[in-house]
Amino acid sequence: MKKINRIHFIGIGGIGMSGIAEVMQNQGYDVSGSDQSSNDNVKQLREIGCDISIGHDEKNIKDADVVVVSSAINDQNPEIRAAKDKGVPIVPRAEMLSELMRFKNGIAVSGTHGKTTTTSMIAHMLDCANLSPTYVIGGRLRKNDKNAHLGDGEYFVVEADESDGSFLYFHPTISIVTNIDHDHLGVYENRFDNLVAAFKRFISDVPFYGCSVLCVEDETIRQLLPEIHRRVYTYGYDESATLSCGDIRQGNSGIEFSIKSEQFEINTILKLGVFGDYNALNALACICVGLELGIEKDVIFSSLQSFSGISRRFNIYTINLDEKRKITVIDDYGHHPTEMASVISSLRNLYPDRRIVFVFEPHRYSRVSALFDDFVETLSLADYRLILPVYPAGEEMISGASTADLCAALRDMGVNNTHGVHEVSSLFRVLDGMLENNDVLLMMGAGSAGSIAADFLSEYSGGAG
Repeated sequence: MKKINRIHFIGIGGIGMSGIAEVMQNQGYDVSGSDQSSNDNVKQLREIGCDISIGHDEKNIKDADVVVVSSAINDQNPEIRAAKDKGVPIVPRAEMLSELMRFKNGIAVSGTHGKTTTTSMIAHMLDCANLSPTYVIGGRLRKNDKNAHLGDGEYFVVEADESDGSFLYFHPTISIVTNIDHDHLGVYENRFDNLVAAFKRFISDVPFYGCSVLCVEDETIRQLLPEIHRRVYTYGYDESATLSCGDIRQGNSGIEFSIKSEQFEINTILKLGVFGDYNALNALACICVGLELGIEKDVIFSSLQSFSGISRRFNIYTINLDEKRKITVIDDYGHHPTEMASVISSLRNLYPDRRIVFVFEPHRYSRVSALFDDFVETLSLADYRLILPVYPAGEEMISGASTADLCAALRDMGVNNTHGVHEVSSLFRVLDGMLENNDVLLMMGAGSAGSIAADFLSEYSGGAG
């Protein structure tokens, strides 16, 4: 059998692709890759010895034994065409990740919202329990700025992405689903029941000795429960769940809430160093996994107390715009109306008497079109709105799904203080003219929003903290 030496990643700078590449480089493979531009992921991979080209060219795959491709790359990419011409195997990203997971006990987290944080909590917990997990996450842990790690323990923790249907490649020992919401329906023939059927398959596709961890706060998941024929842990606010939480309080350094479980004889208070009521539910999912693995309760709880979060998930900064204006900046990856509403609700609890200025970059015309009314309703929850151009993510423009359309719909509702910022280059000037002392500036989005927020913070880096 031919030995596989060089593995080439097309679109290696993506958060998911870079994580797999790092694990495989550390396993001893010769990893190369290409992407349209450099970023922090590319820089980190180069530091560990990966050979990365900027720009796509058929020459980049000349020594490749296998090509791994991101779902964002189309078939007309010159490297894909060259690989096909040469007969080099082309493997989708999720399939390669599932192959890596075959040799360990897989723990796979999926769901429309919360999967990155939940995956990160589980990886951190296993680390604190000295179980040396391997993990690949769709975000960077703040404690070590890493989205992937090759451990020598028996567990492999992954974020399983439903957005392109690729989560069905995975056959984990433990499957976790945080929720099932209307998103990415284009992949499922624009039918929610097809999306639900895919999640049912993911939940059920664990071995007879495995289990599923499911959030029963989600109505769709509750309806699926009678159809699941595997062991199930449930979690939510209702005390009938395997694990429940309540009395959630926002403090200056995070959230605090009660946890109860009759089955596991738990009745305690837990403090987390992260914000957002939804993180109480994410923590419950993590606790369920820990209990299933037999980790001591005090280790589970202490690991969650020391969890410092992940990059671009409710990250809080304080900056001085000038001598008279000090503001709080929130940088968050959320780009779905449900996520946006949750963050704004948490901000209202945390800063009840402060003005919220919301800078939002819509992501994908198809999402804006499908959830238009929900976006309008959620955007109206802030005090001021600045809406950036839609980040297309490779999509063609859809009529009625532009920034101008969102602004017009908000104004028709009588929601004033709404501005469409059609040139990103003018955003900082607009913000400087409208921000007041003690404002809360919320910057959300999945496309360029992260770099825009980073640039804004850098502009005032003398006061960031």
